[in-house]
Amino acid sequence: MSADNAESLDSWRLSVLVGKIYEIQEADEPFRTPTPGSRLADADVKLDPFPATNAVQQLLAVSGDNLHSVALLLHKAEAHQPFAPYTLIRASLESTGFAMWLLSGRSREGIALNALRLEWENKKNRVLAFPKDDGPGETWEERRERLILAAGDRFGLQPKLIKEKPLSFAAVSIGSEFFGLDPVMLSAWKGASGAAHGRSWATLALADHEIVPGSETESGASYRATGNTRTLVSLLYVAVAAHDALEEGFNAMLQGRSTEVQRVAQSVITRLYIDCRIGDEG
Repeated sequence: MSADNAESLDSWRLSVLVGKIYEIQEADEPFRTPTPGSRLADADVKLDPFPATNAVQQLLAVSGDNLHSVALLLHKAEAHQPFAPYTLIRASLESTGFAMWLLSGRSREGIALNALRLEWENKKNRVLAFPKDDGPGETWEERRERLILAAGDRFGLQPKLIKEKPLSFAAVSIGSEFFGLDPVMLSAWKGASGAAHGRSWATLALADHEIVPGSETESGASYRATGNTRTLVSLLYVAVAAHDALEEGFNAMLQGRSTEVQRVAQSVITRLYIDCRIGDEG
């Protein structure tokens, strides 16, 4: 396939992914509750007021919102920026990864532990970001700690386990493995994270480069980074596929079909693979 044809195919794939993102946004799933007797339902009862299903749906919404922002950015811009889309892709993949990780608990207790670890971290970050004087009596932080640890006690979970910080790398790694998306999802998240944080290795790997006119000297030249459509398609494809896989896998778990998560996720990914004509380069 010629370079021009390959570029045209990548641009077409990008338009397919943008269209898919708009479909995700328009679907606007209503709030979902688990089927009584399912692993999620049993966990949610004891987790009150921190049900795992609420946390997953919050993360799904954030993931979808970031994807929608990517679509708007690409739709409105005449040429995509070399870095900005990856900041949004990274945020989407990370939210998706945390939701997958939360659901990866192999039992009610496992799901509860993940949900409470995330809630404990939420509590810590909220206090750091928005400190305030609560006045006399129990503070917001103290009340939150009491409720989180009480929920953990109902599952027999030790406080030291609940207070363990959930790391992004571990969450994306474990979550993507549970949904059968490793190592591709983890690699995409790492690449997008590198670009979002301005790391030189990511700039070299993900962007195209052109010499800045007049910058050439005997010792070298200055380069300007420009967007690479093939790379953008690859990472955006993973982000959209991961979001869709989470959506369908979560629905399966809500219905008590936890053992079908990977099969459902792979079915979703295969459909998107076909829609985007991945592998058609010849």
